[in-house]
Amino acid sequence: KAKVEAAQAKLEAAKNLLEAKSDNSGLREAKNGLDTERNKAVDTTGKTPESVSAYNDAKQKAKEASEAAQTVLDNQNATAQDIQAEITKVNKAKEKLAEAEAGLTTAATAQAKQELTTAKEGLDAPVSTDGMTPASVEKYNAAKAEAQQAVTEAKEAAQNALNKGENATEAEVADAKAKVEAAQAKLEAAKNLL
Repeated sequence: KAKVEAAQAKLEAAKNLLEAKSDNSGLREAKNGLDTERNKAVDTTGKTPESVSAYNDAKQKAKEASEAAQTVLDNQNATAQDIQAEITKVNKAKEKLAEAEAGLTTAATAQAKQELTTAKEGLDAPVSTDGMTPASVEKYNAAKAEAQQAVTEAKEAAQNALNKGENATEAEVADAKAKVEAAQAKLEAAKNLL
């Protein structure tokens, strides 16, 4: 009887070493959500190369997070802590992917950039004061001097947008063009004083 009790005690001790498999349904759900986002078709046509690159990087990191999650799902010995840590990583990758997708910005067209260049160059168009009265020339020069800060700022905005090349966004070019047109209007108003 003592042998049976000893064997039974050993069996009981061994049984106490058994652990229930951790619930990984939360990780499976998070991974499926990430994979859905990762595999959806996103049109990057006409977007700036910079924003497309950021999106592709986020998509690659999402793929790596999905693969790491699958490794944890396949691990029969994964602990609740392992699973929770992986859920956090998967959710973060999904968030970064969504941010990168939202960050895809429309690139300025070559035509819009050319129009900006032409408008910017128009700010330097010479104005002839030949045959004008000295009083009107004086008014013109005063108005032109008053417009100079707007002209300088418009030229800088235009040049900054144009310097970005392929990464110039549609909004940046449109904003710069609006500044150039406003400065041009001030110069035209000065010219009309002649």
